[in-house]
Amino acid sequence: MGAEEIFDGPSDQHAKWIQEKVGGVQGVVVAVPSIPAYEQAFQSVKRGGRIVAEKNSQDLSGIHNETNKQRKIWKNQDAKI
Repeated sequence: MGAEEIFDGPSDQHAKWIQEKVGGVQGVVVAVPSIPAYEQAFQSVKRGGRIVAEKNSQDLSGIHNETNKQRKIWKNQDAKI
């Protein structure tokens, strides 16, 4: 058991690398309740995947545009299938 792939690069490239290598992950645990963490989670998860985060008072209105961007990516992927 162990890691099959390792990414050691800029944090803004994590989601892109995950999507290119495995097409997204099935689940993401957001341990740091911040808008950048949620954005990265949405970009990393595959369609039908789950994002788990603690309930908090964080204002998540800033991720609305990122969520819509992810939906567009999923629609484009569906069109290619």
